[in-house]
Amino acid sequence: MMTRIKPMFGIIYLFFSLTGAAADCPVEIIPPSLLVKYGESALATCRALVPSTGMGWESIVGAVVEDGGVQEVNWTVKELRDWTVDPLCYLNSAVHDQCLQKLPVRVYQMPESVTLTVSGAGWKYTERSYNLFCRIENFAPAGNVTVKWFKGGTLVKESSEKQDDLDKVGPRNATFEMTTSFSPSDDGTEYHCEVGLDLTPDPVMKSQAVRVTVHYAPLHAWHQEQVLLDADTVLDCTVSANPPPAYEWTYMGQMKKTEKTPTHKATVAGNYTCTASNGHGRSTKLFTVLSRSRGTFWAIIIAGGVVAVLLIVSYTAWKCKAGANSII
Repeated sequence: MMTRIKPMFGIIYLFFSLTGAAADCPVEIIPPSLLVKYGESALATCRALVPSTGMGWESIVGAVVEDGGVQEVNWTVKELRDWTVDPLCYLNSAVHDQCLQKLPVRVYQMPESVTLTVSGAGWKYTERSYNLFCRIENFAPAGNVTVKWFKGGTLVKESSEKQDDLDKVGPRNATFEMTTSFSPSDDGTEYHCEVGLDLTPDPVMKSQAVRVTVHYAPLHAWHQEQVLLDADTVLDCTVSANPPPAYEWTYMGQMKKTEKTPTHKATVAGNYTCTASNGHGRSTKLFTVLSRSRGTFWAIIIAGGVVAVLLIVSYTAWKCKAGANSII
């Protein structure tokens, strides 16, 4: 009659491991390892490769004892809810000493939630750094986590945690961080993170989308423009900024109007200056409106050059006075 392995199977297994007997145990375990989602079923078969006088499974869950001369035995768990399960298949045989073979089992759990947050409340500013935090709640195991960061639909960064931390058993929480800065083109863009556990068949989990609002100063692509005067000449000073800028128009140095509209109807030739400004800065654009008369044409050109030089000199002097910390 087969003698069941003693309750101190851990000590016996250690002995066999140290002497090399476990590595030569004539059994085959199918599959050789298991990856099981927490709370789901697990199944493995231990098959004897020599005539058996008895075999079974020692485990904190799903233990099996077979006293007859069976040649294979199944380890079955309907709902695996133990994070440290370590089943051992043991074999007794007339032609081989009693031996053990371990079935490696890894239990995993997908995160309960994935949340994205951005440092700094409210709107964001250009030329500043911000941290994006991807918070992962209640997942296991501790290692083999991959986090992907997306800007719109574009992958911008991938973070991994590959080490197996054996001191951490069961589910845990983790926060991954990415540092970035925003440009005017990022205004209104949505960010999100995706979390996956390596080697698992489950799809990745996505965080909610976070839309960023970027505040920035106006900046004209071109600071000068020449226009021929017609009956319906309209100057357009439109520039992108957030919040939307206010516009101020001057003609030959004299104030014309201050209003939100970026357009101004030109009725006479001359130099029109538009300044767009908001709380973050300002941008100036010079429109040189030319008469179709030849004499007036050259007069306007010369006057425009003089005004442009004066604007540059004035801006340089103002910039030096304002100091290096000016945002304009």
